Amino acid sequence: MERKLYSKQEVEKFISAGNKMVLTADENILKQLPKGNWVGGTTPYFMDKKAGIITKELIFVDDFTEIAVDFKIEQFSKENIQNIALNSYENGFSVLILPLDAPVYYEFALNSLTYNQIFQNPVVGYVAGFDFADFGKVTAKVINGQTLQILENDAIALHIQLPENKIARAEILNLDTIAPNSDTIVFERTSFVQSDCFINGKKRNLAEYLFETKYKETAPRPLIANTNGALINRDIKNIDLEKKEVSFFSPVYAEDKYYLTNVIVDYQTLFNFELTKIEVKPLYTAICVSYYLLGNFENKKINIEGVFAFGEIAYQLLNKTLVMLIIDEN
Repeated sequence: MERKLYSKQEVEKFISAGNKMVLTADENILKQLPKGNWVGGTTPYFMDKKAGIITKELIFVDDFTEIAVDFKIEQFSKENIQNIALNSYENGFSVLILPLDAPVYYEFALNSLTYNQIFQNPVVGYVAGFDFADFGKVTAKVINGQTLQILENDAIALHIQLPENKIARAEILNLDTIAPNSDTIVFERTSFVQSDCFINGKKRNLAEYLFETKYKETAPRPLIANTNGALINRDIKNIDLEKKEVSFFSPVYAEDKYYLTNVIVDYQTLFNFELTKIEVKPLYTAICVSYYLLGNFENKKINIEGVFAFGEIAYQLLNKTLVMLIIDEN
């Protein structure tokens, strides 16, 4: 089945047929759907077959029916999310949806890399959100399609078992790059909020440093770390000079080396250029909503489809990243 937006009536037929799916849409549409083999999350931002779109009427469908030997749906709280990998199939993958700012969201973000067997199978997915125009009026939701429970504080996962001749891998695409001659920034603790840090080995306040360098004012840019060859973004949420604190959309990890990034001028062109390097079409993707906003992607096309999320998952919580699930022959 094509990864794209469908009408409510079309999705109801897929559910009646027993399809195993991740459904993403506005809360008001998702809660009208019947019980079935699906999990859901909220956002109105999508990259469809033709262009980027904000819609509260259509549903983006990720259908895993054809490739699934077996499946199971599992609900997680902050108390048991550490079992996400333990309950997956021996050969398969898990799609996890976290509600933005929920306790389970913070627990996973801070500690997922320490979970037992977290790297046994790919854990991918996204953070559910809402229309920015409704900020303060609504909360992010995830839905268990088997029970139709609408969840604000718990996460939901769809575990898929693959055939023996298939194997899944998670890949990420990060458009940001380390700025030449960037200072090196190291933190003493892992947290969503940081104050003092070490810049080129000297203790400084991060908020004052970023203000002095006009880092966020020049362009909305994350800090970036080179983690075993993978460039990982930590997107800046706010710089508070009064409190001398900087908050991030995902936690900055202690002892990792962070750097400043280059300014991106044309997100659409850069995205499409980088996508030409992807040799295998992904089975599943999650795209950061920052790309939608910074790239002004409404009515513009990048050469991949998917949900624009409020955080992306590839074993850990990521920002400003494209997450891809790719299936290879085993």
